[in-house]
Amino acid sequence: MSNSHPLRPLASVSEIDHIHLLSEQLGALVPGEEYSDVTFVVEEKRFPAHRVILAARCHYFRLAAAACLINIQDSTETRAEAFSMLLHYLYTGRASLSSAREEVLLDFLGLAHRYGLQPLEDSTSEFLRTVLHTSNVCLVFDVASLYSLAALGTACCAYMDRHAPEVLASDGFLALSKEIFLALSRWSRHHGDGGEDSREVMAAVRLPLMSLTEMLNVENIATMKHGAQVVKGELKSALLDGDTQNYDLDHGFSRHPIEEDGRAGLQIKLGQPSIVNHVSMDELDWVRVVDHSKSLCRSWQNLYFSPRVCRYVRVVGTHNTVNKVFHLVAFECMFTNRSYTLDNGLVVPNENAATIAACASVIEGVSRSRNALLNGDTRNYDWDSGYTCHQLGSGAIVIQLAQPYSISSLRLLLWDCDERSYSYYIEVSTNQQQWTKVVDRTKVACRSWQTLKFDKQPASFIRIVGTHNTANEVFHCVHFECPAQLDTEVSEGTPGPQSPEGGSASHLQPRPTRPSRTHSLLPTQ
Repeated sequence: MSNSHPLRPLASVSEIDHIHLLSEQLGALVPGEEYSDVTFVVEEKRFPAHRVILAARCHYFRLAAAACLINIQDSTETRAEAFSMLLHYLYTGRASLSSAREEVLLDFLGLAHRYGLQPLEDSTSEFLRTVLHTSNVCLVFDVASLYSLAALGTACCAYMDRHAPEVLASDGFLALSKEIFLALSRWSRHHGDGGEDSREVMAAVRLPLMSLTEMLNVENIATMKHGAQVVKGELKSALLDGDTQNYDLDHGFSRHPIEEDGRAGLQIKLGQPSIVNHVSMDELDWVRVVDHSKSLCRSWQNLYFSPRVCRYVRVVGTHNTVNKVFHLVAFECMFTNRSYTLDNGLVVPNENAATIAACASVIEGVSRSRNALLNGDTRNYDWDSGYTCHQLGSGAIVIQLAQPYSISSLRLLLWDCDERSYSYYIEVSTNQQQWTKVVDRTKVACRSWQTLKFDKQPASFIRIVGTHNTANEVFHCVHFECPAQLDTEVSEGTPGPQSPEGGSASHLQPRPTRPSRTHSLLPTQ
């Protein structure tokens, strides 16, 4: 036995305790490349390591080793000195904190948090509480807030309360403008918004030091960066990876089987309790904030509801028109200051929801170019193209919105390259089964722009049915809006000289006559 390691008193000669030898001998492996099979590169400095030791000491590296993901790593997010301390701790179980610089200590704490080393995170936080002073307390508080370290954050607040004048005069205080702004906002609301005292206090906040995202609080918190995770469902890893482009029939989505009892679903756990209004504090007390179970939906869903505190979000699919599986490609959750109006839980849109960008689609009707009705082009149409149509007495033009909305107006542009007029009616539905007629112009001669208003109705589908054309047996529509964008000026068409709905005839802009082609759905006879 080496003289450098004298025997220690043992409670029993039957028990051998040479843990100190194990720690020292494993620690001797850290600086060299002997037997190493992985290399980390941090700030251009190489750190050889051993997969088996990393996997034994850290669950993060165990998973990475099992998936063969540990390879040469290049990390610019931390200091080499902090990473060296971490490796030494993983090999020996020891770390010297008192000799480390403050910025290295904070990086070391960040590494412990990143790799899920809870005992190391707790010990480092406890040491930082003992070395707080006016020059570092604001920075430590910022880190504690970032990693949700409640005990360390509380210690920082207590220290700042005791040394308020010195802390307010420190350079580190400049980094706390966001927290100050939020605190003063709560104070202003408590004492009444808009008062002279509130304006004077808020004027002292250094708003230029805050980003727009910080002030509006509109960042998506359902991300792995913020600690969110999918805790229930199949193919969990795809939902929060931020990729909304690379998906197909086989991959790029999370899913769950659709069951009649509604017990299945996709469940997302946020990193911490958060106030959201753009999607249960625990997993037992659930509050339904959006119910589209009676409507057919497609593509992106922009869902709003009254602000509430939550940590778990459950998405339950109830129907699929193709099979018995509910698929979800992406999920975002946030608090937004964007104004919105709800009517019986449905969004009342201000902007046109019947656009390609809003994921609307024409699912019935004939056109030379797909979705010509929704592309926003109200000038480039002629005898052959730029419109959508259907044969009178057969079929209709049907638009599917991405999600159900509460709507009370529509606007159409009927094909108007000659003197013809049309008659039609319009129905809306949320499921393509039950339809409600909202416009009836079957006994009216209509042409060009049509702005239509009616009582609010829930709608995912709008069906336009032509009933008459003075020129031929086809109904043609150039453009569709839902709701009508009344801030856009158009030359309103007329529902006919004897129509009780009134209206004035629009000025016809002369268009060059083009020869007809043999096609049963062209505007010409």
